[in-house]
Amino acid sequence: MINIVYRVVVKEGQEQTFRELANATLIPEATKMSGCTRFSLFQNIANIREFIFFETWDNKQSIHEYKQRLISLLGKPRSGEEFPEVMNNLIEEDEDLV
Repeated sequence: MINIVYRVVVKEGQEQTFRELANATLIPEATKMSGCTRFSLFQNIANIREFIFFETWDNKQSIHEYKQRLISLLGKPRSGEEFPEVMNNLIEEDEDLV
């Protein structure tokens, strides 16, 4: 089992767009995946631009398949990036916490 805690800070004014993308695509697609046992998103009420993903996956292959699914739905990533450009365009900074 693999736990992921991932922090993102979205660009100013993009909070609602990011939340909509998460609710419409990121969360539902993750929870459809057979290897996903938990996928939660939290927004910091003290800093509404900050979001924390908490995910539990069965294995690395499940994570890879999820990323590929997002690419098929949302488009290709920029060179050197893992996630679709439409997502990365909303994010100012990110970091893996676990």
